[in-house]
Amino acid sequence: MGPTELLKQAAAALQAGQWKQCSDLCDRVLLVEPGNPAARHLRGIGVLQDGQVQRAVEDLEQVVDAHPSNTHAALFLGRALRLSDRNEDAIPVLESAVRDSNIAIDARYELARCMSRARRSRDAIKQYR
Repeated sequence: MGPTELLKQAAAALQAGQWKQCSDLCDRVLLVEPGNPAARHLRGIGVLQDGQVQRAVEDLEQVVDAHPSNTHAALFLGRALRLSDRNEDAIPVLESAVRDSNIAIDARYELARCMSRARRSRDAIKQYR
């Protein structure tokens, strides 16, 4: 089975909440194509959902570094950084994700949570407006 089919299966596993299966399928893609951003993106979300926060940060940082316009990956990276208690690192990542109208609400919510934890309450309140 080729990388494209494996990625389709990984996306379906992610959608079904089968985090380990998603991660395993992405691992198989990354063995053949180590730089595949879609596999890193899906695996990053899957491992984040599975509670492997540091592994998620590593995958999603690679995706966002290589593809700064990938605001969906930025949203999940920001969430992973927040869960790692790296709120100050998460803020600029989430600020970039807020610019995407398709995910702005989720990104603003995550951004407000990070700002609040970073003791920036006034900035956090602005995200709720």
